[in-house]
Amino acid sequence: MIVQRFLIQPSAIWIFLGIAAAAIGQTSTPQQPPQTAVSPAPAQTQTTTLPEIGPDQSWSFELFYWLTQANPDQKTGAAATDFETLGSLGKSKPAPGAELSLRLTSNDVLRVSVFQMHGNGTTTASQALDLFTTAIAAGDYLATTYTISAAKVSFEDLLYPFPVRGRKLRFKTLWEVQAAKIYSRVDAPFDTSLVASSGAGAFPSATGQHYVVLPAFGGALQYAASPKLYMDVRASGFGIPHHQDTLDAEASIGYRIGQVQIVAGGKLYKFKTSPQSTEYFTGMISGGYVGLRWVGAR
Repeated sequence: MIVQRFLIQPSAIWIFLGIAAAAIGQTSTPQQPPQTAVSPAPAQTQTTTLPEIGPDQSWSFELFYWLTQANPDQKTGAAATDFETLGSLGKSKPAPGAELSLRLTSNDVLRVSVFQMHGNGTTTASQALDLFTTAIAAGDYLATTYTISAAKVSFEDLLYPFPVRGRKLRFKTLWEVQAAKIYSRVDAPFDTSLVASSGAGAFPSATGQHYVVLPAFGGALQYAASPKLYMDVRASGFGIPHHQDTLDAEASIGYRIGQVQIVAGGKLYKFKTSPQSTEYFTGMISGGYVGLRWVGAR
């Protein structure tokens, strides 16, 4: 009986210890969450930032100073009945100007630009003249002054590349209206022929003006060397044989600092009023220029 008790009790103890160990193992071992497949993170897409080219932001406003070199002429027109050719009106002075640009769409820009140039000179009448119905005697000493005021409205349409996709080189077509007013005054201060009839200090003085208003067509090439440095070349014009003509061209380089662009380059402007009138003006203005352009954010 005693032997049987000792045989039964150890076996029961071992069974109890086995059950307890299993229970402890289940509670002490944390349950691992199911493993899920980790997909790799999508690769970052590298986008190309479109360089800022010229005034192609939402808007820009530029003031420039043009160091002009010009010596326009006043000539006899087809409607004249006598000699109207004065020749050179004199050397030009530097011309101030301004330009406003507005972005219409991602591919189109509208520009409006103006400038005004003055000049003066002296000459001697080679023969009797009739300038704007004012008689000038041969040999008179003449003092001339003139003003050229010009304006241009330009619609720029992107032709290449299309779409842009961040490329640095662009080509645009230009659709424009160009207008200019040329005014001149010619005085003969030492001619005393009018003193007797008009009083002391009177002398012949001829004033007149003519206009050029034409559509113009052309192209522009722009290149962005970096987001801050760009180059721009453009030319446009139009003419009617034996009537008016106009030509406008420029090349510039600009560097952007914040919201301001420093611009430098050269300009050329050629004009001719209608030679079918009694007298007409013709000339070409050229020279370097510098400007400051304020740029609006996109």
